Amino acid sequence: MKIRAWIVASVLCLGAAGVPIARAQPPEATDTTTVAQQPDTITEYRSPTDKLARSGSGLVILGLDQVTGIGASKRVVVWDNTSRDMTDPETMFVFGHEQGHYVLNHIWLSITFLVVGLLIAMYLAYRLIGGVLDRFGARWGIRDLGNWASLPALMLLLSLVFLIVQPIAAGFSRHLERQADIYGLEVIHGLVPDSPRVAAQAFQKLGEKALSYPNPNALFVLWTYDHPPVSERVRLALDYRPWDVNAPTRYVE
Repeated sequence: MKIRAWIVASVLCLGAAGVPIARAQPPEATDTTTVAQQPDTITEYRSPTDKLARSGSGLVILGLDQVTGIGASKRVVVWDNTSRDMTDPETMFVFGHEQGHYVLNHIWLSITFLVVGLLIAMYLAYRLIGGVLDRFGARWGIRDLGNWASLPALMLLLSLVFLIVQPIAAGFSRHLERQADIYGLEVIHGLVPDSPRVAAQAFQKLGEKALSYPNPNALFVLWTYDHPPVSERVRLALDYRPWDVNAPTRYVE
């Protein structure tokens, strides 16, 4: 019965997340260039494959561009800060990157990864907590797992499990970001002059705004970075040129 209740609650939460963000239709932009030139309005870019919801923020220095939502609330968000600090071609690349998350269904992949990961982590904690309490329960004053005093021990065990598996989660996130980077490079190719250089400059500006360390320690990247380091993304932007050797592209034909 408890399991059913958790399932019903999860479905209701997902359903609520899919509610449209607004009933009224915002003003529409005709293309991404027009969107890039409208920093002070809320617009929604519509095409068969993507949406863009745009909001103004004069207080945020760093543009927190993202794809978010599921169902009817799913949208690509590009902040006015981005078009303020970047050229139109650079803004188009940022939009293309976020559109890549949208088209490649990265939200659903992330949700699936999170759910599976949580189930595995909780199962491991369940398998380990008995042995931990057998060894340390008397010293900690915990009679058994049914005792509320065991909750801190369970949370500590879960924290250790999450710490150990964190590199896996970070690596998965970096993999999705690389896919979106490649999609962005492919989708603006032919639309803006010298698109690899444009993408590299966009990454450079994003790194400067975020005060990103240019050459972070590899172990630190492995354990904590959910995005590839800026230097790696710049190299990818400059080196990814399948059209120069008549090689097939990965995502955009």
